[in-house]
Amino acid sequence: MTLEEKVKLAQDPSTSAEVLEKLSEDEDCKVRWRVAESPNTSSLVLEKLSRDESWVVRWRVAENPNTPSLVLDKLGEDEDECCRSSVTKNPKVSIALLERLSRDENRDIRISAGQNPKNFRVREMVKVSLKNNLHINYVNTSGLDVGWLWDWEVDFFKINRKED
Repeated sequence: MTLEEKVKLAQDPSTSAEVLEKLSEDEDCKVRWRVAESPNTSSLVLEKLSRDESWVVRWRVAENPNTPSLVLDKLGEDEDECCRSSVTKNPKVSIALLERLSRDENRDIRISAGQNPKNFRVREMVKVSLKNNLHINYVNTSGLDVGWLWDWEVDFFKINRKED
C-alpha cells in the first residue's frame, strides 16, 4: 500500500479501530497523525500515540475529543507548546489540568487555558484583555491569586476586587 493510500484509509470515517491500530504502527508520521485524528481510534491506540516521537502525532492526539483524560494530563506536560495548547481546547481536559496550564510558561497557553469554558474559576473570576500584545488587565478577581500569570509585569496589573 502506498503512503497516499494509507493516509486516505486513516482519514476515512468508515475505517475500523482495528485497521487504525495497524496503521498507528506505520513508520511514516503522516499516517500516524491521521490515525491520531480519527474519531474511530481506540483509547489504547491514542495512549500509545501520545508517546510518539513526532510532536505532530502527539499534537493530534491532544486535539482528539476521544483522548482519555489521563492521556491529556500527560500531554499537558509535553515539551511541545502546540501539544499543551491543544490540550487546553480538548473537551475532556480536567479542570485541575486547565488550572495548571493557566500557569504555563507560555503566554498563549495560559490565555487559552483561561478561556476554556470549563475553567470557570479563571474564566469567571478573571477577564483577560490583551493590549499592545504585551500587557493584561485582570478584573473581578474575587480574591483569586492571578500573580502567577504575568508576575514580571506587575506595574501593568489592574486588579479590581468584586465587592460582595
